[in-house]
Amino acid sequence: MKKEVRGGVSLVLASAMLVTSPMAAGMTETVQAEELTVDSKVAQIQGESIIPRADQVPGNEELFAQYVEQTFYGEESESYRTPAVYGNIGQNVLTGADKYVYNELKKIAANIADGKAADGSEPSGQYVSTKFTLSVAGQGITYEGGAFKGFSLSKVIAALLADCPYDLYWYNKTASTWFNGRISGREVVEIDINFPAADAYAGPEIEQQYKTKCTVDSKKTGAASSAAENARKIIEKHKAEKDYEKMESYKEEICDLTSYNYDAVKPGVAYGDPWQMIYVFDGDESTNVVCEGYAKAFQYLCDMSDFLDPGYNCCSVTGMMRGGTGEGPHMWNIVTIGDGNYLVDVTNSDDGTAGERGGLFMAWDKNNGSVENGYVFNTVYYDDAITFAYDGRTKDLYGTGDNSVLKIASAEYEEPKGTAPVIEGVENGGNYYATQKITVRDADNDLASVTVNGKQEAGTEISLSADNQNNRKKEYTIIAEDRRGNSTSCKITINPCSDLQKRISHLSVDTVKVTDRALVQNTLKDAVTAVENAAEEEKTILAEVKTKCETLLAKIDEMTQPQDYIRGDVDANSKVDVGDVRTALRYICKKTNLTETQMKAGDVTGDEKVTIEDLRKILRYVCKKITEL
Repeated sequence: MKKEVRGGVSLVLASAMLVTSPMAAGMTETVQAEELTVDSKVAQIQGESIIPRADQVPGNEELFAQYVEQTFYGEESESYRTPAVYGNIGQNVLTGADKYVYNELKKIAANIADGKAADGSEPSGQYVSTKFTLSVAGQGITYEGGAFKGFSLSKVIAALLADCPYDLYWYNKTASTWFNGRISGREVVEIDINFPAADAYAGPEIEQQYKTKCTVDSKKTGAASSAAENARKIIEKHKAEKDYEKMESYKEEICDLTSYNYDAVKPGVAYGDPWQMIYVFDGDESTNVVCEGYAKAFQYLCDMSDFLDPGYNCCSVTGMMRGGTGEGPHMWNIVTIGDGNYLVDVTNSDDGTAGERGGLFMAWDKNNGSVENGYVFNTVYYDDAITFAYDGRTKDLYGTGDNSVLKIASAEYEEPKGTAPVIEGVENGGNYYATQKITVRDADNDLASVTVNGKQEAGTEISLSADNQNNRKKEYTIIAEDRRGNSTSCKITINPCSDLQKRISHLSVDTVKVTDRALVQNTLKDAVTAVENAAEEEKTILAEVKTKCETLLAKIDEMTQPQDYIRGDVDANSKVDVGDVRTALRYICKKTNLTETQMKAGDVTGDEKVTIEDLRKILRYVCKKITEL
């Protein structure tokens, strides 16, 4: 028979008492153990000095602000890089069932924080339960003598608050957290843990025993992750644009997504509301923002974007604005790009504001302003001057010297044109006879695309070849373009290397002429050039072409070398006549010997000896049957 144990742990460990009732078949027994209250005034877990103090965890509003920053910025977030003061303490110090429950609750806490159900699925309704059931069979938890053995919920909760406090922004640390245990014999096989929800994120349901709120509103908890996803889609949409164009697109996107919330303007309200950036990107027309939302949304989009300018930076600053469509405390942006800093006021670039037609976007100093006294700008829409003066906190943070980002540029921003990409390995209009390897280089590191015959290439190293299977040439157009709009194009033709074989197929050492030299030389040059990037099967063909060309050129060289004899003039009397026939015949019949020069003159067939074939050819020439030897 299974028994149900209800219990928990208190930071002030209370006496455990056993509540029993008459047992009947099929009934369960309820055990009241300890109640857990994570009270910020109670600072220490008894006997566990390695567990962090609960009062070191910030309040729910501060935790939510850090969660929003982590959700939007991810690895770029300062809080993400140092997620918690105590690091991964749960993994390091917990063991057994404590470590198992810690790992399970850590995943659940992140899912709840992201507006999901405990298992990470989409919630079935608006309100998500904060009561979680975990199977702990085999984890070593027992219930003996009215107490739980092998499990300490207080240690688990303390470790969670240390390791993932931002994911627990929805958790009410000052209310009772409890668990039920179901047992089989002495083993606890399943536990239910109830986390009370903080009022700001809670649903309406109340847990009856401890009167705590036991659901969260998924519309509130899911708002940050949903808004962050929408913002990232905007970044992806404009990622290929140039720097100025991209910033202008972000300004327009923000102004299209939100409007100024005049009802929220209250004297003395400090900046730092995490909902401001969420409201810009949440897709809800009813949630509008003040200047903080405009400025932080613009900075976020810029922070998470890849800009061409390596020194690009955007920051949000505060101060006083005087003039225009409104005046008072204000937040705006300073963009550092190129050699200067420029003012961007997205709030007052929206419809119906002083800068809706320009003048407050990438604004530069035309009126000799200063960091100490402020900067004055004139807009297209508003005739009077508008002054932006930094407050003391901003000047303390960024400084006031000549190198401060607060010093506005004295000249208008001009976007650099950059240099066009370079296509290496081939020449425009080139004709090639084997596979070619092409490299695209971009000195500005802003390459946007490389296409071959209109198809996007994945990298900058490209290999192109002919249609060798069908022995057909292929024509290619390579275009490399950078993000500034500079482009380079190159058209090439790649022929199958078998074309080189065909080019000299009619030539042999017997038929080649001196006039064939240029043809053979060009063929040899094309074959040698093609070998560098050729495929293995192509190299075999090219090697054959090379060998034949070299043989033909050697024959042509031989034919064109200066001679100290006349072909066929065997008797060396400077003419070819019947006397040469007689001398050749006497040599063949071994009646006389010939000198080296006479041998060369008599070898008219080119076989490096004087034979009856040479005699016959000389005789035919003398008898005018042929015109040359």
